Amino acid sequence: MILNVFGGGDLHQALDAGERSLAIARELNAREQMAFTLNDLWRPYAAVGDLASSLASLEEATPIWRELGNRPMLSENLASIASLRRTAGKEAEALALSLESYRISEEIGNQWGQAYALMNAFGVYLDRGELGKAMAAMEESIELSERVGFIPPQATTRSELASVYANLGDLERANELVEIALRVVNELQPISRPWVMGTKAELHLLAGELEPARSAIEQTQVDCSRSHCAPVRRSASRSFEGGSPRPRAISTVRWRSRPGSSSGSADSASGRSSRPRSSCRGPRSRRWGGGPRPSVRCGRPAPRPRIWGIAECCGRSCAS
Repeated sequence: MILNVFGGGDLHQALDAGERSLAIARELNAREQMAFTLNDLWRPYAAVGDLASSLASLEEATPIWRELGNRPMLSENLASIASLRRTAGKEAEALALSLESYRISEEIGNQWGQAYALMNAFGVYLDRGELGKAMAAMEESIELSERVGFIPPQATTRSELASVYANLGDLERANELVEIALRVVNELQPISRPWVMGTKAELHLLAGELEPARSAIEQTQVDCSRSHCAPVRRSASRSFEGGSPRPRAISTVRWRSRPGSSSGSADSASGRSSRPRSSCRGPRSRRWGGGPRPSVRCGRPAPRPRIWGIAECCGRSCAS
């Protein structure tokens, strides 16, 4: 019930259901049920900004899963903790937890768990500017998720991959990925629509298309009374005051932080792209975030482009 209600956007009802469930489980000393509830409660806690309670709920569940020998749930638990650790800037710990989660899931043949673990690992790679590793992790996560029907990577991870391609100069590939992600959120996961529309707005801004960017943000269709992304529309209107393409327009849906760096081209970063060079277009230098974004053209070295880690308005963990 917690996740069903949370998925519909009613955060406080989800918290209430979770806390009542946990109280009953504690009273009965039903340890497995306690662990299940604790594992689910972290999302609504994070969504309302209570990251301390979110982390505490996960860490209380960890030893129970180890004690019970429930490796699928242990893998999910570790990956969720990794998400919060990365949000707190503890990247080394986040990556170690993600890789442990991935290893456990791989050993037991749990492709859902592998895809989830990679969702958290790729963010650390992006923060560090390790684009080849990040893109490989994203693509594997998407592929695995499609095999087992795990929806979030098909939407948010694909959206993030689109952002990487765009910032490396391949706007055509980026737009293809965003359109697929939009179909996923429209049909299967509306709660992730602001995330994907944020990327769509970003692509328009990178192409210098202000009105389509404004429209993308307005089309997030966020219910500000219920959603954890309530600031989206208010921030959107401020971002376009005077019609100027302010860098903070992207922060209406996502915040970017912790710059990393790398060198190379879009083709060499992915290590797999076979797209013709003529299809890869990169906008010229424009201010983004805390510094100038270099022009990127396919087949030419990129002068250390800055790549940001991604966080939704309440913390990246909400959409994991």
